[in-house]
Amino acid sequence: MLHLLAPEIEATYEILREMGVGGMGAVYQVRHRVFGEICVIKVMRAGLQQNAKLRERFESEARRGKQISHPNIASVLGFQVGSNGNAHLMMEFIDGFNLRQILGPESTPQNPQTVAAVGMQTLAALGCLHEHHLVHRDISPENLMLTENGDGTQTIKLIDLGIAKSLDDTTPMTEIGSFLGKSAYAAPEQFSGVVDGRSDLYSLAIVLYELATGIRPITGTSTASYAINHEQMAPLSFSQTDPTGRVPEGLRRTILKALEKRPENRYQSAQQFAEAIHDAIGGPNIATITVPPPPAHMSAPPTLPPTTPDSKHSSSYRRILAAASVVAVALISVAAAVMVMNWHKPNTGPAVKSVSPALSTTSVNVTASNTTDATTSSKGSARTAGNPPSTTTSTAPIGADEAIDRGKKLTAAGKIGAAYEAFREAIRIDPANVFAWTNFGAAAQLLNKPVEATHAYKQALSIQPDNWLAHYNLGCQYARDGKSEQALSEIEAAVLQMQKQTGSATEAESILKKIRTDDALKDLQNNPRFRKAVGAS
Repeated sequence: MLHLLAPEIEATYEILREMGVGGMGAVYQVRHRVFGEICVIKVMRAGLQQNAKLRERFESEARRGKQISHPNIASVLGFQVGSNGNAHLMMEFIDGFNLRQILGPESTPQNPQTVAAVGMQTLAALGCLHEHHLVHRDISPENLMLTENGDGTQTIKLIDLGIAKSLDDTTPMTEIGSFLGKSAYAAPEQFSGVVDGRSDLYSLAIVLYELATGIRPITGTSTASYAINHEQMAPLSFSQTDPTGRVPEGLRRTILKALEKRPENRYQSAQQFAEAIHDAIGGPNIATITVPPPPAHMSAPPTLPPTTPDSKHSSSYRRILAAASVVAVALISVAAAVMVMNWHKPNTGPAVKSVSPALSTTSVNVTASNTTDATTSSKGSARTAGNPPSTTTSTAPIGADEAIDRGKKLTAAGKIGAAYEAFREAIRIDPANVFAWTNFGAAAQLLNKPVEATHAYKQALSIQPDNWLAHYNLGCQYARDGKSEQALSEIEAAVLQMQKQTGSATEAESILKKIRTDDALKDLQNNPRFRKAVGAS
């Protein structure tokens, strides 16, 4: 276990378990050695000892958080910069699970009543914070915990005030050269560091949209791309992400208003947002949350943003993959090394579209022409990246899946031009289908249309940023185009994500062997970065 606690902190608190670890630091469940009190300590590698102004800011904001008492906010118990320079935030321990776990690896949409109740309770917490002149700046599913009440209902607890910003401090965060929060949920103005309470409302609207549909309304592949997309990209239409109309029209309008790009066009307070939700849903128990806990193998304590679910859920991935009875269908080129995504489910009746795309790490073969073929699902639209397939009833158009299946058959028959048109039709039907874009890119690559192929792979990654196959395909295309630096970056990203998502070390090594000898990457095979990425001796 990596210990980041300062010696004097560890002398006071006994570490019970490591709850999460990442590049920013770690989270521990601890027990006071004298009083026996159990709490959580988040340790931030902030280098605060060397930055007096930043240290003063964190300490000031932690003191503000300690003064707040609200049933929907986890209490801040203390804050201290240790002798090792790490910042320690002591917080109330919440016995429960977070909304990311409720969404699950399949990004399962929740019923409108649950969405409304989560919104109402969270807005009560935000209203309290904003009254104390604090902006949370990190509203996300990971930071909204559900704890059980005696009557079987749950209470939202907003956690992690570690980066809360005082509205009384007018200094923009760009002064310290960093972006704080999760870029997927950040308001457009947050990237410039100028925030107020309306920024939290925007972030919550993204959470509610994701709870309602299983899909985030704004996509991106990096902090930079999210910054651009939050500023310029229109939210995905509910008609696309909720074609069956599960989400009532009033709730749709309410969420979209909170997603307005300009703060002055959003709700101006948490109370206004809450009133709009109430008017949209109504009912005497609108703020009551009753949802089943996640399966035991998915339960996990809250973690730092850098922690990803892939490694934690690898065993559940393997169980789901085995249950899916995967049959690999290759999209093979005699001229190029192309990785494509084809996942076939058993014939159990009408096609059912999964609520999440899958990444296969189980079917990698080398053809006689040394073509690397990795297969994964053609069933699914944009959902939480890196998640396995689901048997949950579809909300996305069946026609896209049929078009993809037709394209795969045409490719197998060598009719690449017709396959290209079939995949393009799948994109027209379902623009958020990562597998439509990836297969389209592969077909474009086979037809010697490098610009279209590159665009298609980038689109796939904008939908599912940790899709290692799309990273790999893009890297191969860059290599063919002679763009070595871009190719190396994509191959490194592909290998990193593949290793996180692959079920075993043996399986990962098998894939790496294919990558090392891929003809598309022959010009990189002596490059030190490439050899390091693929573990070449």
